[in-house]
Amino acid sequence: MISKNNFGSHGYKTALLITGIFLSWSNEAATTPYDASSLSKYENMQFKSCFVEPSLAIETHSKDWKGIADDTSSKQENSDLRKINKTINKNHKKIISLLSKENYEKSLGLAQESVDLINSSNIFNLNFLKRFKDTKPGERTINGVSIDGVSAGQYASVSIAALGYESSVKLGLSKLQQRYWLELSLKYSRWIHKNRGCYSNSNFNLEGAPRVCSLVNPIEAIVIKNLFILDYEKGDFKSAISSGSLALTNFTLRDRKLNEFSANVLQRLNILIRLADIAERNKKFCISSRSYERSVKLGKKIQIKQEILDSWQAGFVRVSKFVDIKEDSWNVRYGNLKIVQDSDKYIPIYQEPPVYPRRALEREVEGCVMLQFTVKQDGTVKNPEVLWSVPSAIFDRSAIRSALKYKYIPQVKDGLSLEVENVKTIIFYKIQFPPAGKDMNYIPKGCE
Repeated sequence: MISKNNFGSHGYKTALLITGIFLSWSNEAATTPYDASSLSKYENMQFKSCFVEPSLAIETHSKDWKGIADDTSSKQENSDLRKINKTINKNHKKIISLLSKENYEKSLGLAQESVDLINSSNIFNLNFLKRFKDTKPGERTINGVSIDGVSAGQYASVSIAALGYESSVKLGLSKLQQRYWLELSLKYSRWIHKNRGCYSNSNFNLEGAPRVCSLVNPIEAIVIKNLFILDYEKGDFKSAISSGSLALTNFTLRDRKLNEFSANVLQRLNILIRLADIAERNKKFCISSRSYERSVKLGKKIQIKQEILDSWQAGFVRVSKFVDIKEDSWNVRYGNLKIVQDSDKYIPIYQEPPVYPRRALEREVEGCVMLQFTVKQDGTVKNPEVLWSVPSAIFDRSAIRSALKYKYIPQVKDGLSLEVENVKTIIFYKIQFPPAGKDMNYIPKGCE
């Protein structure tokens, strides 16, 4: 990300931290209520040194179930779903428009109408998904990503439920009603992660796991963060540690995929310091000590006020006397994530801030560029190319010039430095002061 006042160079000087509905389903998308314990694997992953049998495994589903059955869905089924998908995607755009016009009652009503349609359809029917063969694999383009109609409908479903939450907040509805929408969005996104093979390839880019996973992950990151905050406000430790751990995982995955540390670090800090607090109050001292310790390290990276850092350090000292401090593989940029791909092992030493094109800056045009390049044996970059950009061509030259000055830690195998191709990163171009109603963590339109 770059801005008029580049985040990486200046940082933030202040801290922005700690300041009965039932669902009816017609298919197997989610037949049980939301259960935080189903996310307990993420506690183990994020705080592995606090568990007797630590594991970095996330979810290792072996395949995308779409289209793997021997038989094929009928023409009528496909036609019915295509009509429903068209309606859902149309409603999705309408809801976004209604929210922008602050017409929250209508947007919430349309969101509920859409959910009723989604739950009566085959969009999240695993039996149908297994039989569905793509006839138009690239029939829709979302945020510059070409996907099939079923994937587009699944993405829209996740987003519509998340937008329902936004409307319920704006209308001042109860926390229970707000939670309904968050849990609904999470049900949809978790179904996608389970059945679309999202982690069968841990590359986490637009070419690895199905592209719908890449589109859904940023939405789920925000959704689970908001669920975590509701858990935190209730003092529900059991749910909070699970939802908070998944939120941390999503934001570090997002950072790893998009190279967007500056945009995600405040989100991670807010989660960690709340986890430190609630874990201490519930005598979960290992998780509390880790959370305080990591908050201090992240806070130093973005120049949080020293008095705040001192209070977090004091918290770490206070709870650490109750637990043995073990070796931990957590790192500031990527948290606790298993890195398996060669291109993922490259940690940037230096990234030249790109120059914001003058005309784009004057017109307050924002956007992004997805780059692909080769990291040479000495860690420098060659052959950068633009995979896609939003808006097209506006920021391409600036991004390429910046990438040519990058420096990475070379990958070493058997004592020899290696050259690795197809390393990807995305550069966001954002004005220093965000549009009304958005904070500094927002992603420019079309770059989500």
